[in-house]
Amino acid sequence: MRVSIHKKYTVVVSIALLATVVAFMAIVRWAVVGYYEEKVRANDAQITRVLARHIERSIRSDDEVIGMMADYPDLFESSTEEQQFVLLKTARNHPHYELLAIVDMDGMQIARSWGQCAPRGDRQWFLDFAKTKRGAISNVYTSRSTGNPIVTITKGLYDENGNAMGLIMADIRTTDLQQVIRSCNSDPDCDVYLLDNGGNAIAAPDTKDAASIDAALEGASSGRHFINDAGKECIGVYQTIDIPEINLHWSLMFVRDYDAALAPVTGIMQRTALLGVIVVFIAALALYFMSRRMTRGFLRAGQVLRLVGQGDYSQRFEYHADDELGDIAKNLNHMIDLLVSAQRKQQAAAEKIEDMAYHDGLTGLPNRRHFMETARDVLVRAYGTNRVAALFFIDLDKFKAVNDTYGHAAGDELLIEVGRRLTHIAGRIELVCRLGGDEFLMFLPGANDLEVAQKGQHIIDVLERPIHLSGAGVDAHISASIGIARYPVDATTIDALVQLADAAMYEAKAAGRGRYVITQEKEE
Repeated sequence: MRVSIHKKYTVVVSIALLATVVAFMAIVRWAVVGYYEEKVRANDAQITRVLARHIERSIRSDDEVIGMMADYPDLFESSTEEQQFVLLKTARNHPHYELLAIVDMDGMQIARSWGQCAPRGDRQWFLDFAKTKRGAISNVYTSRSTGNPIVTITKGLYDENGNAMGLIMADIRTTDLQQVIRSCNSDPDCDVYLLDNGGNAIAAPDTKDAASIDAALEGASSGRHFINDAGKECIGVYQTIDIPEINLHWSLMFVRDYDAALAPVTGIMQRTALLGVIVVFIAALALYFMSRRMTRGFLRAGQVLRLVGQGDYSQRFEYHADDELGDIAKNLNHMIDLLVSAQRKQQAAAEKIEDMAYHDGLTGLPNRRHFMETARDVLVRAYGTNRVAALFFIDLDKFKAVNDTYGHAAGDELLIEVGRRLTHIAGRIELVCRLGGDEFLMFLPGANDLEVAQKGQHIIDVLERPIHLSGAGVDAHISASIGIARYPVDATTIDALVQLADAAMYEAKAAGRGRYVITQEKEE
């Protein structure tokens, strides 16, 4: 059977063009999918690092607090009442502490923040301390008294010769860490795992068993794809959280469903491939007239993809003709827009997690860490100058009565309104934070003694105004006891100012509440 040259040419060129399109799509898939997968990994790694920093800061902060208690002068030899006062005060400032206790070398509690003292010589954390005489952090376990998942941090108490006399232990609830992890686990396509030194899950998706956690750990730490317990292919990133001082070596993993991660690219690639086949059939009918034009178009598409693969998302395939290549241009530009959108969403998620580490979740005010860092920077800049400043330690009077009478929801509403009023009082030059519970801090830079006194009275007057609780339908009446410490008159560091203002606040409460007390200069 005779076949015309035209038909042979059309068939050969069509096959060659089809092969070219297939090869082109393979290269595009290799370039774009590989690049996008690396971007996904990089963004997931950034989220994981932010999470890890947040967790490490939280644990280091708790360890520092317990360390400061261990350094409290003559704590071990103080009276039981004095020991319990220190424990209660610390526990009140750190609501996530399940229990604080002082334990002697026989394993017997001699003071604790609540409840009756009991022997703890059989606890693993005590056995570890008795062996090493060094503080550490335990693996996660369930509290026998409350049923909460906790870890125990210990710090040694030593005599002047360095001999261990006992230890301070703190049971810390892991629910705060679990809430942060679960906020990430709310995404059905992502799983986040946090494991302690022994590989026990501090926080993990509720449906995951030990085998799937081991598979996730192996896959994430090796950088390979792996199959989860639902039979889906996953990719993951792995981050260690190391605090050698307390023998903490935790593991944090961020695992993402592979197909879901690459769904935007895969869908676009499939549509682009379909359009490529259509282009082949059309090109077979008008190959001579369209070859040069199509060649230029594909070269431009390849250039755009190459630049996108190098991270230049500003590139677009500018082709405005209403034909098949125009459809490819639209889909390619749409793919780039999706990549940009995905990157922005992941960046926004990372910024949100970062914000959670520095702000109070109820009032939106800066938390203690943010406040202390900012105030410390202000004092560093003011050192050696004639600038003065004042720190106000504000404790709400009658707040417990509001909670007990109208419920915690009403208490939260009251705290939010107090935060709003303090923010309004502060303006733009003063710092305000919620210290925890019903305690707040305000830092006033650049003020003389008269202005400090006026500010203290103004805060009391504003907070004594009735606060309408919409949930309870009543007006709450509270007052505030305020302790004030001045820089550099009373102290030259923010930590010392907080301690002095705290003590002055207790003087205000003892004097009848609803007033302020300014720390008096100590005579040499």
